[in-house]
Amino acid sequence: MKLVCLQKNLQKGLNITERIVGKNTTLPILNNVLLETQKGLLSISSTNLEIGINCLISAKIEKAGSITVPAKLFSGFVNNLPNDKIFLELKNNNLNVKLLNYKAIISGESAKNFPIIPKITGEELFIVNTVILKNGLNQVIYAASFTENRPEINGIFINIIKDKIIMAATDSFRLAEKTINFNKKSENNTSFIIPIRSAQELLRILGEKSGEVKLVVNKNQILFSIKDNNTDEPSVDLVSRLIDGNFPDYKQLIPKDFKTKLIINKNELLNSVKISSVFSGKINDVKFSVSGAKNEIDVVAKDFSAGENSSKIKGEITGDDLEITFNYKYIIDGLNSLSGENIFWGFNGPTQPSLLRVLDNRDYFYIVMPIRNQ
Repeated sequence: MKLVCLQKNLQKGLNITERIVGKNTTLPILNNVLLETQKGLLSISSTNLEIGINCLISAKIEKAGSITVPAKLFSGFVNNLPNDKIFLELKNNNLNVKLLNYKAIISGESAKNFPIIPKITGEELFIVNTVILKNGLNQVIYAASFTENRPEINGIFINIIKDKIIMAATDSFRLAEKTINFNKKSENNTSFIIPIRSAQELLRILGEKSGEVKLVVNKNQILFSIKDNNTDEPSVDLVSRLIDGNFPDYKQLIPKDFKTKLIINKNELLNSVKISSVFSGKINDVKFSVSGAKNEIDVVAKDFSAGENSSKIKGEITGDDLEITFNYKYIIDGLNSLSGENIFWGFNGPTQPSLLRVLDNRDYFYIVMPIRNQ
């Protein structure tokens, strides 16, 4: 193998692929990245056996070949080099790296020992704009369970129905759902659960990219193929296993109507909750007193050792007066996911779940359970 590429392109590829590489003592080859020439391109691949990432960068190939090298070592060296032409040459299972006055010889291991990253083939389920997909994932991922006691909620549920992508996540205390419309109509409705680690990695890769993402599902695996509009940016494929299980039938939990309805400025409410959180107790409890007569909501927190705090916010309130207590972290998460200035907050009593959404947009909603007996 012998090739030339730009340091900045190699750096981008390594920064994308190395993030899933950890310290694996039982299978040391997983600590490496695979470098492989492909028709005028350099392929950089990594895997942890649950997620596989392949990144293609432009290169001038003088001699085809492949090798695996320690990911952290190689990335650490390349990241600190100036941006110029970098020369890579394989000699006796060692990768010789040269850029200007900088040289390194990195001990490698045969590509034959590197685990095969599955090739996912088939008709794409959908093609969606990278920014739209990233924003949608960001609106639901925080509500997913990060424990592995219940694998079916340890991920993002994706339900494709005709020309809609519905994404949902829950940890059994709150639930977020986002609907994305896209142009291509799917012939068959389908659904699956993406592990939360895979969704997190996908979000990191999407970053500031502007382009398209193609999604292909094959049996128990999924492919996200990411193409950037900027040709200088590498194209990336992420392959992940899917979670085997049934996502909870959450539709029955969505309230159809509300006994108390509140329309309020999002930023005023968010600021009041953040201030009250400083005075909350060990269970992060903040109480909300909703008064229709006064058209205001009183946000209160008190703790024996810290003291107490209250703030009043004006809003449009219809229905029953209410006192209800929430974990302030859940409320802050929900409010941060809403993009509008004014929000709707619906309640059905102090022990029932409430619903948050932007006032004039039903493509996204957030349901959260109260803390009982407070």
